[in-house]
Amino acid sequence: MASQSPGEYCKAIATCGRRAQWQHALALLSQLESCQLLPNVAFFNVAISACEKGRQWQQALRLLRELESSFRPDEISYNTAISACGRAGQWQQALLLLQELESGACRADVITYNSAISACEKGRAWPWALELFSEMGSRELRRSIVTFSAAISACEKGDRWAEALHLLSQLDLEGLHANSVAYNAALSALGRGMEWQRALNLLTQMDASLVRTDVISFNAAISACEGPGRWQAALDLLQELLLRQLHPTVVTYSAAISAVAKAGLWQLAQRLLSELPSHQLTGNEVTYAAAISACQLEGEWQQALVFLMELCRQHRPDPTAYNAVLSVFAAAALWQPAVAMLGEFDRASLAADIFSYSTVISACEKRQEWEVALLLFKQAGESMLQRNTITCNSVLSALEKGAQWQKALLLLSSMLADLVEATVVTYSAAISACEKGRRWQEALELLLSMAVVHLRANVVTYTAAITACSSASRWELALTVLGMLQAEGLAGNFITYDAALYACDVGAQWLRALLLLADLAGGSLPVLAERQRA
Repeated sequence: MASQSPGEYCKAIATCGRRAQWQHALALLSQLESCQLLPNVAFFNVAISACEKGRQWQQALRLLRELESSFRPDEISYNTAISACGRAGQWQQALLLLQELESGACRADVITYNSAISACEKGRAWPWALELFSEMGSRELRRSIVTFSAAISACEKGDRWAEALHLLSQLDLEGLHANSVAYNAALSALGRGMEWQRALNLLTQMDASLVRTDVISFNAAISACEGPGRWQAALDLLQELLLRQLHPTVVTYSAAISAVAKAGLWQLAQRLLSELPSHQLTGNEVTYAAAISACQLEGEWQQALVFLMELCRQHRPDPTAYNAVLSVFAAAALWQPAVAMLGEFDRASLAADIFSYSTVISACEKRQEWEVALLLFKQAGESMLQRNTITCNSVLSALEKGAQWQKALLLLSSMLADLVEATVVTYSAAISACEKGRRWQEALELLLSMAVVHLRANVVTYTAAITACSSASRWELALTVLGMLQAEGLAGNFITYDAALYACDVGAQWLRALLLLADLAGGSLPVLAERQRA
């Protein structure tokens, strides 16, 4: 190395960077003086670039600070360091470097902003990405297609499809032509938002603009069709992809299977799985989890197990597929197989998560197995899992069906103490538990306490409280609660009015009952029709 010129030595460091050999690049930088070469900004810049390509943002920052101690970093130094932070998802650090650059002698250019916007995109900080995008305009920096693509991609990751489309529409105004990258980023945003019609229109726009569609374009459009009732559009897109002689990926088929799964079309999911080998593809955990979920609507739990076994023969599954099977069991109220499946996690060397426990508890709740539900709830806590609102609500519902009002109140108290968010569903279940336990005072206390935690009771909540009062022959309170419901502008259902009429009967309030029936006849015909259907 001693005989090399500074330019050749610099190229050697750059070559290390291109080969992802950042350690070797740093070693060469440290040997400059022994090779009778004086360090300069160029040497440091290529070394920082090597760290950027090796995703070593901390090393890149260390070199930048070392450079500052002897020389003045230039725009390239900062741009490369910002890019290094961006590739590692360190968007806050990237913005600090941008601020630092601006406060010094350097001037941010288009590359600086592009790198910073990309950093925000990778860090899912879409508001900052749009702020930087807007700032470029105010500084009269000419935004490039790279700028737009990065900003659109940031919106996609932030589930902001409307902003993504707006940015795409602005390209023509700045004399730029959208390419596949920009279109695909917008399509991905639409895919995440399940805006299937807009996605189809954008594909048509790409064809009209002679922009090449690729498998990424179609994958995003198919994903947009994953909503209910859009499975045929997803299959049409898959067929179109094949007609254009594009090579589908596992993502393609996973999205298509997910679309048919929403309609419970497990036979179609099975057919799509069978097509994978003809494209030299193998389904992964996401693919099979989607196929398993297709069995949920019709309760095809046996087929769900078949899909799981197929996956196990090809891959070591992760909890996603097992949780999908649990969801099928829960939907069919098969609590015993669900509990047994929970035990399979250990045998497969997998860790059940809070979703796993919540799903099995839900299956127990449907069969009024409150003791098993409560046991599983305790096991989840012993496993150091963070029990959430969904978990707690499922247990509360199980306790409510078992008329376990004391345990329900203890659980609610524990939720509030542990700062687990209580919802209207939470309070409704607890009030219903008190109603079934003939604890009208506790039911009313819970109803009135909802206002303290800024929750608005719904028809289910009020009906449970009315029933609790009626069952305890507290007809005055029952009618008072009915008045509270009406004052909230809510329309009770036939269960609500049944409870209120029962309260009138208990209290021998025949005139009030007649008035209530008159109100029903005059303004609540849907309720009467509902009662007739029941």
